[in-house]
Amino acid sequence: MRGDLRARKDADKTRALSPLPLILYNLRMPMSPIQAIIFDMDGVITDTEPLHARAERLVCREHGFEPLPEEWDKCKGKTSDDVFRQLFGSHGLPVPPVADLIGLKTEKYSALTAEEGFPQVPGAVDFIKWARRRFAKIALATSSNAAIQQMVFDGLGLHPYFDAVVTGDELKRGKPDPEAYFKATAKIGLKPDQCLVVEDSDNGIRAALSAGCQVCGLTTSFPRERLLALGAHMVVDRFVELQSLLEARLPKDL
Repeated sequence: MRGDLRARKDADKTRALSPLPLILYNLRMPMSPIQAIIFDMDGVITDTEPLHARAERLVCREHGFEPLPEEWDKCKGKTSDDVFRQLFGSHGLPVPPVADLIGLKTEKYSALTAEEGFPQVPGAVDFIKWARRRFAKIALATSSNAAIQQMVFDGLGLHPYFDAVVTGDELKRGKPDPEAYFKATAKIGLKPDQCLVVEDSDNGIRAALSAGCQVCGLTTSFPRERLLALGAHMVVDRFVELQSLLEARLPKDL
């Protein structure tokens, strides 16, 4: 999911010099062996939520309205199709052809990333490389469309690390519907409870839980208490924490 880390940078610098914070667990945490990691993209691998919001805001402005700041939280984790339908509907406006809106948004997003690059969530790429060596399968389940997913994977060199990818334009129902995670687990040939999903948003965590996956919440978009309240089985602030936790489980998992 897409999330803004800018407000966290100073805290992260201080925390990097301190012992790792306590990882919080949900008492319902399952203990099934983990065979695969499934990543969300925006807010988990890349800190691109602000870029998506800026691109979507530019599209809305061209159609004569400005979404309110509080509207964006409700959009996190959703497909562009659902985002535009929600935004236009909340302003009482007829929805133009959604394919045209998504095409325009993709053009604006591409221009922004060409100028600014793809800001990474700290530690994400290193964690992906580590997970590739330690787990049977690695997959992506993102609400972003395939064009944007390709931009990110090209920009960060991620193609070799993933066995399967599910993008928003493959979905009939976006997150919080579990379809994305049902598709991802089917593509890698594993049961949902054999997969650990890394998500940062309300909608993404609900989708993964509904699919029957194990879920780790990453606090790039929302506080840990909120992610635990949603039902995430574990919550971490940084990927180094998640790696430490999984390394402790690996001897009995693999």
